[in-house]
Amino acid sequence: MNGLTHFEIPVDDIDKAKEFYSNLFDWEFNYIEEMKYLMFTTESEDGKSKVGGGIFKKQNESHTITNYITVKSLDESAKKVEELGGKIVMPKSAVPGMGWFVHFTDMDGNLLALWENDSEAK
Repeated sequence: MNGLTHFEIPVDDIDKAKEFYSNLFDWEFNYIEEMKYLMFTTESEDGKSKVGGGIFKKQNESHTITNYITVKSLDESAKKVEELGGKIVMPKSAVPGMGWFVHFTDMDGNLLALWENDSEAK
């Protein structure tokens, strides 16, 4: 089964967002300077489930939270998105040393992302 692996929260002020979410949820952050990105990991109360997240400066007012779903084959899943009536809105892109992603909208215009792990991504 493909599961939720990561979500991103676009914000106006990264420092204020860090303070807000760390005080609200006790999240601990790791700042990645070259990406201007705060990473964190959430965990269920029983410790059995973890989902990563990121906070970054929003690029425009329409920027919304994006959920990433891990898939075995990004290319096959992206093709299937289009076959099922969705639309790829950001083409395959690399996060060097981590993996690949595409952003897509479903048939109702909801924005999501597909993610494939690949330590060789460049």
